Amino acid sequence: MHLLKIGETLWNLESKKKYKIIEVLGQGGFGRAYRASVVHNGHKLSKDVCLKATADQASWHHESYFGELLTKNKRVLQYFESFVLSPSNQNPLLYCVVLELAQHGDLLGYLKRTQKSWKPERVRRESIALLKMLDQLHQGNATHRDITPSNLFICDNFTLKLGDFGIACHNLSNSPRILNAVNSGFAPTQLLKQSHPIWKTEDDIYQVGQILAMLLCGNAEEKITLSLLDDIDCDNNLRAIIKKAIGPRARRYRNASKMLKDLQKHSRKAFLSLRLSFTRQIA
Repeated sequence: MHLLKIGETLWNLESKKKYKIIEVLGQGGFGRAYRASVVHNGHKLSKDVCLKATADQASWHHESYFGELLTKNKRVLQYFESFVLSPSNQNPLLYCVVLELAQHGDLLGYLKRTQKSWKPERVRRESIALLKMLDQLHQGNATHRDITPSNLFICDNFTLKLGDFGIACHNLSNSPRILNAVNSGFAPTQLLKQSHPIWKTEDDIYQVGQILAMLLCGNAEEKITLSLLDDIDCDNNLRAIIKKAIGPRARRYRNASKMLKDLQKHSRKAFLSLRLSFTRQIA
Protein backbone atom coordinates (compact mmCIF):
# COMPACT_ATOMS: atom_id res chain seq x y z
CA MET A 1 0.00 0.00 0.00
CA HIS A 2 1.15 3.55 -0.76
CA LEU A 3 2.35 5.12 2.49
CA LEU A 4 1.79 8.84 2.84
CA LYS A 5 4.78 11.01 3.69
CA ILE A 6 5.04 13.45 6.58
CA GLY A 7 4.47 16.93 5.15
CA GLU A 8 2.61 15.59 2.09
CA THR A 9 -0.58 17.46 1.17
CA LEU A 10 -3.69 15.65 -0.10
CA TRP A 11 -6.49 17.36 -1.99
CA ASN A 12 -10.14 16.32 -2.03
CA LEU A 13 -11.14 17.47 -5.51
CA GLU A 14 -14.85 17.49 -4.64
CA SER A 15 -14.84 19.50 -1.39
CA LYS A 16 -11.69 21.43 -2.36
CA LYS A 17 -10.24 20.76 1.09
CA LYS A 18 -6.53 20.07 1.51
CA TYR A 19 -4.95 17.98 4.24
CA LYS A 20 -1.33 18.18 5.33
CA ILE A 21 0.04 14.98 6.90
CA ILE A 22 1.66 15.69 10.28
CA GLU A 23 2.40 12.29 11.83
CA VAL A 24 1.49 8.59 11.82
CA LEU A 25 -1.04 7.69 14.54
CA GLY A 26 -1.20 3.94 13.98
CA GLN A 27 -1.79 1.16 11.51
CA GLY A 28 -3.75 -2.05 11.23
CA GLY A 29 -5.78 -4.12 8.82
CA PHE A 30 -7.44 -0.96 7.44
CA GLY A 31 -4.16 0.66 6.44
CA ARG A 32 -2.71 3.67 8.28
CA ALA A 33 -4.11 6.52 10.35
CA TYR A 34 -2.47 9.94 10.31
CA ARG A 35 -2.81 13.21 12.15
CA ALA A 36 -3.50 15.87 9.53
CA SER A 37 -4.28 19.57 9.44
CA VAL A 38 -6.79 21.25 7.14
CA VAL A 39 -4.98 23.92 5.15
CA HIS A 40 -5.79 26.68 2.69
CA ASN A 41 -3.12 28.79 0.99
CA GLY A 42 -0.62 27.32 3.42
CA HIS A 43 -2.62 28.33 6.51
CA LYS A 44 -4.20 25.97 9.04
CA LEU A 45 -8.00 26.35 9.08
CA SER A 46 -9.29 24.26 11.99
CA LYS A 47 -8.46 21.59 14.54
CA ASP A 48 -6.29 18.70 13.43
CA VAL A 49 -8.16 15.65 12.15
CA CYS A 50 -7.54 11.93 11.77
CA LEU A 51 -7.06 10.88 8.16
CA LYS A 52 -7.27 7.15 7.52
CA ALA A 53 -5.84 5.83 4.26
CA THR A 54 -6.33 2.34 2.84
CA ALA A 55 -6.12 0.36 -0.36
CA ASP A 56 -9.14 -1.71 0.74
CA GLN A 57 -12.29 -0.34 -0.85
CA ALA A 58 -14.65 -2.43 1.30
CA SER A 59 -13.41 -1.17 4.67
CA TRP A 60 -13.34 2.41 3.30
CA HIS A 61 -16.95 2.04 2.19
CA HIS A 62 -18.01 0.69 5.61
CA GLU A 63 -16.26 3.53 7.43
CA SER A 64 -17.96 6.11 5.23
CA TYR A 65 -21.39 4.46 5.38
CA PHE A 66 -21.53 4.02 9.16
CA GLY A 67 -19.91 7.41 9.67
CA GLU A 68 -22.80 9.05 7.80
CA LEU A 69 -25.36 6.82 9.52
CA LEU A 70 -24.19 7.73 13.04
CA THR A 71 -23.09 11.29 12.37
CA LYS A 72 -25.25 12.78 15.16
CA ASN A 73 -24.24 10.26 17.81
CA LYS A 74 -21.86 11.84 20.31
CA ARG A 75 -20.30 8.50 21.25
CA VAL A 76 -18.92 7.80 17.77
CA LEU A 77 -15.83 9.43 16.30
CA GLN A 78 -17.34 12.12 14.08
CA TYR A 79 -17.12 11.55 10.35
CA PHE A 80 -16.26 14.56 8.16
CA GLU A 81 -15.75 13.29 4.63
CA SER A 82 -14.22 10.62 2.43
CA PHE A 83 -12.49 10.79 -0.93
CA VAL A 84 -10.33 8.84 -3.33
CA LEU A 85 -6.74 9.84 -3.95
CA SER A 86 -6.19 9.43 -7.67
CA PRO A 87 -3.34 7.12 -8.72
CA SER A 88 -0.14 8.46 -10.20
CA ASN A 89 2.70 6.79 -12.06
CA GLN A 90 4.37 5.95 -8.76
CA ASN A 91 1.39 5.35 -6.46
CA PRO A 92 -1.80 3.24 -6.73
CA LEU A 93 -5.36 4.28 -5.86
CA LEU A 94 -5.83 5.21 -2.19
CA TYR A 95 -9.12 5.56 -0.28
CA CYS A 96 -9.22 8.21 2.46
CA VAL A 97 -11.62 8.90 5.35
CA VAL A 98 -11.43 12.05 7.49
CA LEU A 99 -12.56 11.69 11.10
CA GLU A 100 -12.51 13.47 14.44
CA LEU A 101 -9.10 13.27 16.11
CA ALA A 102 -9.19 11.64 19.56
CA GLN A 103 -7.37 13.99 21.92
CA HIS A 104 -5.99 11.24 24.16
CA GLY A 105 -5.60 8.42 21.64
CA ASP A 106 -7.06 4.93 21.80
CA LEU A 107 -8.05 3.13 24.99
CA LEU A 108 -5.23 0.58 24.72
CA GLY A 109 -2.54 3.26 24.67
CA TYR A 110 -4.32 5.39 27.28
CA LEU A 111 -4.44 2.57 29.84
CA LYS A 112 -0.80 1.72 29.13
CA ARG A 113 0.21 5.30 29.84
CA THR A 114 -1.90 5.87 32.94
CA GLN A 115 -1.69 2.34 34.42
CA LYS A 116 -4.79 3.13 36.46
CA SER A 117 -8.09 1.31 36.83
CA TRP A 118 -11.33 3.26 36.43
CA LYS A 119 -13.74 3.68 39.31
CA PRO A 120 -16.93 1.59 39.00
CA GLU A 121 -19.16 4.70 38.73
CA ARG A 122 -17.09 5.98 35.79
CA VAL A 123 -17.16 2.56 34.13
CA ARG A 124 -20.95 2.41 34.51
CA ARG A 125 -21.42 5.92 33.09
CA GLU A 126 -19.22 5.38 30.05
CA SER A 127 -20.57 1.88 29.42
CA ILE A 128 -24.17 3.06 29.51
CA ALA A 129 -23.34 5.73 26.92
CA LEU A 130 -21.56 3.15 24.75
CA LEU A 131 -24.47 0.72 24.98
CA LYS A 132 -26.98 3.40 23.99
CA MET A 133 -25.00 3.96 20.82
CA LEU A 134 -24.68 0.21 20.19
CA ASP A 135 -28.41 -0.18 20.73
CA GLN A 136 -28.96 2.06 17.70
CA LEU A 137 -26.95 -0.38 15.59
CA HIS A 138 -28.61 -3.50 16.96
CA GLN A 139 -32.12 -2.12 16.49
CA GLY A 140 -31.23 -1.54 12.84
CA ASN A 141 -29.89 -5.12 12.39
CA ALA A 142 -26.29 -3.92 12.34
CA THR A 143 -23.28 -5.15 14.31
CA HIS A 144 -19.89 -3.53 14.86
CA ARG A 145 -17.84 -6.76 15.20
CA ASP A 146 -14.65 -5.03 16.33
CA ILE A 147 -15.26 -3.30 19.70
CA THR A 148 -11.69 -3.49 20.98
CA PRO A 149 -9.38 -1.28 23.10
CA SER A 150 -7.73 -0.16 19.84
CA ASN A 151 -11.06 0.99 18.39
CA LEU A 152 -12.31 2.87 21.44
CA PHE A 153 -10.95 6.38 21.83
CA ILE A 154 -10.51 8.85 24.68
CA CYS A 155 -11.77 12.23 23.47
CA ASP A 156 -12.52 15.65 24.96
CA ASN A 157 -13.51 15.54 28.65
CA PHE A 158 -12.10 11.98 28.72
CA THR A 159 -15.23 10.48 27.19
CA LEU A 160 -15.17 7.16 25.36
CA LYS A 161 -16.05 7.08 21.66
CA LEU A 162 -16.24 4.15 19.28
CA GLY A 163 -14.52 4.16 15.91
CA ASP A 164 -13.30 1.87 13.11
CA PHE A 165 -16.39 0.50 11.36
CA GLY A 166 -14.27 -1.21 8.71
CA ILE A 167 -15.77 -4.69 9.28
CA ALA A 168 -19.16 -3.59 10.66
CA CYS A 169 -22.16 -5.22 9.01
CA HIS A 170 -25.68 -4.00 8.24
CA ASN A 171 -27.85 -7.03 7.54
CA LEU A 172 -31.24 -5.92 6.19
CA SER A 173 -32.22 -9.45 5.15
CA ASN A 174 -32.07 -10.71 8.76
CA SER A 175 -30.65 -14.01 7.47
CA PRO A 176 -27.39 -15.39 8.97
CA ARG A 177 -24.21 -14.30 7.21
CA ILE A 178 -20.93 -16.18 7.52
CA LEU A 179 -18.08 -13.97 8.72
CA ASN A 180 -15.71 -12.79 6.01
CA ALA A 181 -13.52 -10.79 8.43
CA VAL A 182 -12.93 -10.96 12.16
CA ASN A 183 -10.46 -9.67 14.74
CA SER A 184 -9.46 -13.06 16.14
CA GLY A 185 -7.55 -11.51 19.04
CA PHE A 186 -10.72 -10.10 20.59
CA ALA A 187 -13.47 -12.42 19.34
CA PRO A 188 -15.19 -15.02 21.56
CA THR A 189 -13.17 -18.25 21.65
CA GLN A 190 -16.35 -20.27 21.05
CA LEU A 191 -16.97 -18.39 17.79
CA LEU A 192 -13.45 -18.95 16.47
CA LYS A 193 -13.85 -22.72 16.83
CA GLN A 194 -16.79 -22.80 14.40
CA SER A 195 -16.10 -23.91 10.83
CA HIS A 196 -18.63 -21.38 9.46
CA PRO A 197 -18.75 -18.63 12.10
CA ILE A 198 -21.71 -16.26 12.18
CA TRP A 199 -21.39 -13.04 14.18
CA LYS A 200 -24.44 -12.10 16.25
CA THR A 201 -25.39 -9.17 18.44
CA GLU A 202 -24.44 -11.35 21.43
CA ASP A 203 -20.85 -11.27 20.19
CA ASP A 204 -20.79 -7.46 20.21
CA ILE A 205 -21.99 -7.79 23.82
CA TYR A 206 -19.10 -10.12 24.61
CA GLN A 207 -16.68 -7.42 23.49
CA VAL A 208 -18.47 -4.73 25.53
CA GLY A 209 -18.24 -6.98 28.60
CA GLN A 210 -14.52 -7.39 28.00
CA ILE A 211 -14.11 -3.61 27.81
CA LEU A 212 -15.97 -3.11 31.12
CA ALA A 213 -13.71 -5.63 32.86
CA MET A 214 -10.56 -4.11 31.37
CA LEU A 215 -11.53 -0.61 32.52
CA LEU A 216 -12.02 -1.91 36.05
CA CYS A 217 -8.60 -3.63 35.86
CA GLY A 218 -6.80 -0.72 34.21
CA ASN A 219 -5.26 -3.14 31.73
CA ALA A 220 -6.46 -3.78 28.17
CA GLU A 221 -3.65 -5.99 26.88
CA GLU A 222 -5.24 -9.38 27.60
CA LYS A 223 -8.77 -10.74 27.41
CA ILE A 224 -10.51 -11.28 30.75
CA THR A 225 -11.63 -14.81 31.62
CA LEU A 226 -14.48 -15.68 33.97
CA SER A 227 -11.97 -16.88 36.58
CA LEU A 228 -9.97 -13.62 36.43
CA LEU A 229 -13.18 -11.64 36.83
CA ASP A 230 -13.48 -12.82 40.43
CA ASP A 231 -10.34 -10.87 41.32
CA ILE A 232 -11.63 -7.54 39.99
CA ASP A 233 -12.50 -4.92 42.61
CA CYS A 234 -16.20 -4.19 42.06
CA ASP A 235 -19.54 -5.03 43.64
CA ASN A 236 -21.21 -8.38 42.99
CA ASN A 237 -24.03 -6.90 40.88
CA LEU A 238 -21.63 -5.28 38.40
CA ARG A 239 -19.53 -8.46 38.35
CA ALA A 240 -22.66 -10.50 37.54
CA ILE A 241 -23.49 -8.21 34.61
CA ILE A 242 -19.99 -8.62 33.16
CA LYS A 243 -20.08 -12.40 33.71
CA LYS A 244 -23.30 -12.63 31.76
CA ALA A 245 -21.82 -10.53 28.96
CA ILE A 246 -18.61 -12.55 28.50
CA GLY A 247 -19.99 -15.99 29.30
CA PRO A 248 -21.26 -18.62 26.82
CA ARG A 249 -23.26 -17.10 23.96
CA ALA A 250 -26.47 -18.91 24.92
CA ARG A 251 -26.44 -17.17 28.32
CA ARG A 252 -25.33 -13.71 27.19
CA TYR A 253 -27.49 -10.63 26.80
CA ARG A 254 -29.12 -10.91 23.39
CA ASN A 255 -28.37 -7.33 22.43
CA ALA A 256 -27.31 -3.92 23.72
CA SER A 257 -30.82 -3.05 24.92
CA LYS A 258 -30.92 -6.00 27.34
CA MET A 259 -27.52 -5.25 28.85
CA LEU A 260 -28.26 -1.52 28.98
CA LYS A 261 -31.42 -2.13 31.01
CA ASP A 262 -29.52 -4.16 33.64
CA LEU A 263 -26.64 -1.69 33.83
CA GLN A 264 -28.99 1.29 34.25
CA LYS A 265 -30.88 -0.56 36.99
CA HIS A 266 -27.60 -1.35 38.74
CA SER A 267 -26.43 2.25 38.38
CA ARG A 268 -29.58 3.57 40.09
CA LYS A 269 -29.15 1.10 42.96
CA ALA A 270 -25.50 2.06 43.38
CA PHE A 271 -26.41 5.76 43.47
CA LEU A 272 -29.16 5.24 46.08
CA SER A 273 -26.81 3.14 48.20
CA LEU A 274 -24.13 5.85 48.03
CA ARG A 275 -26.64 8.57 48.96
CA LEU A 276 -27.94 6.52 51.90
CA SER A 277 -24.39 5.97 53.14
CA PHE A 278 -23.65 9.69 52.88
CA THR A 279 -26.87 10.58 54.75
CA ARG A 280 -25.95 8.23 57.61
CA GLN A 281 -22.49 9.79 57.87
CA ILE A 282 -23.83 13.32 58.34
CA ALA A 283 -26.78 12.27 60.55
